[in-house]
Amino acid sequence: MIHFYDIDDAEGKPWSPNTQRILYALVYSKRPFVRHGVPMVDIAKVLVPLGAKAHEDENEEVPYTLPAITDDDAPQLGVIMGTFAIVEHLGLWPGSDEVQALTRRYRSAVSVIREREATMFIVPYVPARLEPRSAEYFVTSRNARFAPKTLDDFIAAQAALDHGEELGHRLFTSLADVVAEWKQGHAPSSAEEATPYCLGKEPCYIDFCIASFVFWVSSIRGATIAERALDACANGASLRALYGTVQANFGQEPYGRPAK
Repeated sequence: MIHFYDIDDAEGKPWSPNTQRILYALVYSKRPFVRHGVPMVDIAKVLVPLGAKAHEDENEEVPYTLPAITDDDAPQLGVIMGTFAIVEHLGLWPGSDEVQALTRRYRSAVSVIREREATMFIVPYVPARLEPRSAEYFVTSRNARFAPKTLDDFIAAQAALDHGEELGHRLFTSLADVVAEWKQGHAPSSAEEATPYCLGKEPCYIDFCIASFVFWVSSIRGATIAERALDACANGASLRALYGTVQANFGQEPYGRPAK
């Protein structure tokens, strides 16, 4: 049994793109697992007693992060933190040369997203989804990260903008282009064989990464803004089909077995 530690919102539901891509991967792997929802403010409190070691990567801003898993079939591994470490443990990474090429293209798209500050149309709105202690922690930590600006400053500066169009151009366009490019290179021989995935009939981890961004927008900003954002990018239909299929097949409750 795998124990999957996810970040809960105020209603006990997932919302983070980093953990959602692992949820997709776990369901796809067909490994039995239990989802343990953790309030954001309690991540270290939960992981440290399990024996988790703090991140050694200097690029990590906090020592303990989710997603994380433990595996009853491999207790010697302890707590596994980090998305790529987890999917490697699940046997879904690194994959073929083709998957590696797709990964490089995906990472290039993510770099463009960062340059466009796309996530600032999502991050300031996260606290509204969290329980009070986690919301306070999120605001304090992010205000320190973005100082001298605050999350409220970002919200105020965006007041006159169409957030659906902004997210479409700043975020979804780069991801939709990746999906469209790779699907074009893997065109099926017949309509019956058509799938929304980047590399053919079966999804790969990068499909889950891309879909998790749409999940994030839909969870934090709402389905209406997410749909407007998809409409605002040229290849939005490909991205919409990918997300819809991934979420329907791998993102629906019940997740594994309910935690007791």
